[in-house]
Amino acid sequence: MSLAPRIKWNVNEASIARIAKAYKNRSLKDVKEAIGFAAKAGEKGTLDFKVVGTSKTDERSGTPTGSTWHRFANYVRGNNMGARVDSGRMAASVGSSNPRGSKGLYNATYGLPLNGPKYFFQQENGFTFETWSGRSRKVPGMSDKRYGAQKKIDDAIKKELRKKMVSRGFASSSNRADDERIIARMGRGMDFDDAWSMRYPGNPNYMEFLKEQQLRAMQKEIVNELRFTAFMENIERMEGFHSAQAYYNKLKRSQDR
Repeated sequence: MSLAPRIKWNVNEASIARIAKAYKNRSLKDVKEAIGFAAKAGEKGTLDFKVVGTSKTDERSGTPTGSTWHRFANYVRGNNMGARVDSGRMAASVGSSNPRGSKGLYNATYGLPLNGPKYFFQQENGFTFETWSGRSRKVPGMSDKRYGAQKKIDDAIKKELRKKMVSRGFASSSNRADDERIIARMGRGMDFDDAWSMRYPGNPNYMEFLKEQQLRAMQKEIVNELRFTAFMENIERMEGFHSAQAYYNKLKRSQDR
């Protein structure tokens, strides 16, 4: 008589569907959190590349207005070169929102608040003013393409989003272009289910893909966390040697894929 503990695991379509649903829910939670981290990256990028700059000596690290007065003011105030900081209110107002949405279609915002003072948007989009001598002077906005600030922010967001997606198993670092297409589809408003399933043109049914993934996960749990020998002995005792051998071969094929 074997003294090994006995474990029975009745794997059927209903249990697979239940586990797949749980897997999907956890996956969507991870996606939502990844979007939140990406929004935080947008918040930090807005501060770094638009408002406060990143260098004490290089104006190109921020969004300089180009005036001598602005350069001198930043020097006196101890700001980075190219910063647009006076009272600090605009810098303090830069933020990001928590992700919202459902079913994998999430969104989060970052940057300056929409209900902020008028001068926030003047600084963002540019404005014209009259100098002491009566001349009209145009100040470029922080979003002006000459600074490239928005591209830097976008790159920071993509980098953070990709990092979080990879860490959660959604994107494979071996195929970056394919992963970025998934993220881009989500950015265009496609929900996560559709964006992810399009990666597998031969298997358009996303739930079937989840089942396949879950079977692999179950196999790893059996091998790594359960006492595999006891498990197989139990199948053999309950259903016979041939059933146990068939189940083992199925797990082996799943592992070798």
